[in-house]
Amino acid sequence: MELDRLFDQRRASPITVSEVFVNRKRHIDAFDAAVDRLGDHAHPAATAPPQRRNLLVFYGLGGIGKTSLSKRLEKRFRDGEHENAASRRPVCRINLDDPALTDLETLVIIIRSAVGEHLGHCPAFDLALTVYWQRSHPGLPMRAVLERNSALRRFNGALELPRQLDESLNALLGPVPLAGLARQATGLLVGRIREKIRRDRLLTECPGFAEVLETESPRDMLPFLPALLSWDLAQHHQGEPLQTVVFMDTFERVDGQQRVQGCLEDQFSRLLYLMPNVLFVITGRNRLTWGDGHHGAIHYSGSNYWPVLAVAPPAPFASLQQRLSGLSDDDADGYLRFRLTHEGEPAIPGPIRQKIIDSSGGVPLYLELSAEYFDQLAASGQSPDPEGFGGTFAEMVIRVMRDLTFEERALLRASSMVDRFDAELLRAAVPEVRDAAVERFLARPIVQVEDSGWLQRSVDEYIRDAVREHDPETDDAWSENEWRVAADRMVDDLRARLRGDVKDPTTADPARLIQGFSAAGRLSLRTGKVPDWLYDMAYALRLHHHTGALEAVSSFTVPPGHPLEAFVLTCQGMAQRSLGDREASARLLERAASHPRVSPYARLFIKHRYVKALEEVGRYRDAEELAAEVAAAPSTLRETAEKDLAWISWIRGDGRRLLAWALPNRTSTIGFHRAQALDLLGQFHMLQGDLAAAEQCFHYLIDDPELEEGGVLRDTGWRHLGMVMSLRRPLDAETVLDRALQVNRALEVGVGIAQTHIWRGVARTGTHPAADPHALIVQGEELLNASNGLADRWMVLLARTFLAAVDGTDSEVLEAAQALMDHVREQDCHPGLAEVAARWLEVRGVAGPSPVESEYWLDRSASLDRWESVLRERRDARRA
Repeated sequence: MELDRLFDQRRASPITVSEVFVNRKRHIDAFDAAVDRLGDHAHPAATAPPQRRNLLVFYGLGGIGKTSLSKRLEKRFRDGEHENAASRRPVCRINLDDPALTDLETLVIIIRSAVGEHLGHCPAFDLALTVYWQRSHPGLPMRAVLERNSALRRFNGALELPRQLDESLNALLGPVPLAGLARQATGLLVGRIREKIRRDRLLTECPGFAEVLETESPRDMLPFLPALLSWDLAQHHQGEPLQTVVFMDTFERVDGQQRVQGCLEDQFSRLLYLMPNVLFVITGRNRLTWGDGHHGAIHYSGSNYWPVLAVAPPAPFASLQQRLSGLSDDDADGYLRFRLTHEGEPAIPGPIRQKIIDSSGGVPLYLELSAEYFDQLAASGQSPDPEGFGGTFAEMVIRVMRDLTFEERALLRASSMVDRFDAELLRAAVPEVRDAAVERFLARPIVQVEDSGWLQRSVDEYIRDAVREHDPETDDAWSENEWRVAADRMVDDLRARLRGDVKDPTTADPARLIQGFSAAGRLSLRTGKVPDWLYDMAYALRLHHHTGALEAVSSFTVPPGHPLEAFVLTCQGMAQRSLGDREASARLLERAASHPRVSPYARLFIKHRYVKALEEVGRYRDAEELAAEVAAAPSTLRETAEKDLAWISWIRGDGRRLLAWALPNRTSTIGFHRAQALDLLGQFHMLQGDLAAAEQCFHYLIDDPELEEGGVLRDTGWRHLGMVMSLRRPLDAETVLDRALQVNRALEVGVGIAQTHIWRGVARTGTHPAADPHALIVQGEELLNASNGLADRWMVLLARTFLAAVDGTDSEVLEAAQALMDHVREQDCHPGLAEVAARWLEVRGVAGPSPVESEYWLDRSASLDRWESVLRERRDARRA
């Protein structure tokens, strides 16, 4: 921590306070050497040696001076103080204590913005980012998104990025029909780019460029964008020398979380590895262990990737990860002598300096607090005595607290409960405090001012911990009830201020949403309860892909049995669903649902999310039972649970419940309910073989302008319409499936992308002589498996059976039909499909098993006749 002055009594003082930085020459030399090596190793990710050394790590205890060192190195680099400084030096600082900055998309934009200040265009990256943005944020202008993000606005060059992307597109593609394409973030498709730059060196010389553009899901595309930026930097380096440095502080917010597939630490490791020509200077509490051995959840880990991070690194690289220790006694004395002076001489007498040094352990934060305490006493006219100094760090903090006014002590206690705060949050916690006291407290140097985000004030974590732990030693200590009441007031204030953001996250400042979420979560530790609205907020964050914020709650230190324990498990479960591990999601939500200390609404919320998880892993019987339980309880979740119950019951073979829910709601005045009903009815009719009725439902869903509230479902309707048309009107299905693919890429729905491939394979079965429908079905199956889409595996098996029945041998169609029959029996889903497979075997004249007749059908004979007609028509088309 770097404090200017801890307290300012607003009185004249004869003492001069100076900034002091001592005894870090070894670390500065290591930094200079690492920067110099950037010139020798300017290769991009694809051609750089596989063993990376583009990082410098300083780790140690809180208060040891990590942030001060990082800021000093940043200033040295910006000012070009090192001997071999290049004229172009892109640099940025990312404080990971702000949860809004741990999102990978945000990090990529920050680094590109820093580079843009010096280099302007980055052709490969800019094209790929534009495609990514069009897929991930369809219809959302990039400038509008950046302007409302308070965490990004403060980074130089961020607001210029949309203009630079426009210029890159115009320079590389020529005139683009849609003016301001990057700003509009619409209409740019991979095919358009491929057509325009087929002869450009980007496709031939930039490794991985075409592959990244072809990646289906924006979520899968994003982690590889840094590799393209690395290539652009290498091209710029071929001219005038270039040195790029990224400082990352408080890294324990990343490597202190649970290691699971797709976790933040894996994303950061990938980011660093794919940018070998950028130096990353990392400061945090923990030694970085990526080089110790391979960690399953971290792809780029092990000595083959990071030999510099091994327990015993090769001699030339031993300086790239260093543990910061305390200052020596001489350096500590030098710090105190020069920190406070009076008429050019040390202001702190020798005996007091020695007392401070003996107790400090060389920790800079302790020295800083002691110096500022001395200055505070001197400014108030007191004569500091050696007996008033020394002792533990906590004792030093208690001395400081005792010297505050009564009101300011209350404000310090309130601020100790959260990572970040503002004046309004403090006033909510302690409403009886005068505005003048709040202003005086915020002006004290103990309160740091952050330069990003919504809540921009903070107190050092070590000081916060000491205040909470040792407050009972003060004369006016808060009781447990007073702590709880203050925390409750802060939670209520956050709820009032964030109500609109939770209701409509699409227009909210992401930093505001994420910081408020983190603050309310931490306050729950003190209140002993998790507010119900925080669960709704977590769901809003998941819907809008702020997975990092959900993962970040894993770093909370939660006592066993505390209600926050269930909340953390719930957030982890939702995060794992977003990351694609649905099995892990189900396990976590199961644990959360059984937690003994959650509110009635929270328990229903968790069970409701657990229903979706069970459905997605194919546990339909369990999902149906749990959905019935949620639907029976009076809550705001009841209507959605009734819909889920109707759908799951239909999957298991009982369509009566689905029709009982969907038929009344298809004419509902509530757009979202009407959209859900039309979507479910369309799928119901499709599986009944009534493709005309299904197509009509999906057209209503897509075309009805009154269904604005069902926008997401309308987009899903394109996929389902393509599914029906691939069977009924295959030649017309291609355009619809193109639209479905575009929509599902934009929504980052891996399962939806997989389905479009599967049904495109069905559409091309028997209709395109030169097509390879089997390859499309396999492509969809692979993506479905990667997305843990077990619930939709029946589509793969139905498509394979259809392909084999149209164009396969007898043994192939029998094998495919048997696999479909086995699946629906084992998974207890869509039992009628086994009868469809049996009917198709009859059409082919192939003897096979006879499945048990089910109650799946409204009219069994008519439905199976329709499915038979689908096959016969396609076989006739093939012969024609």
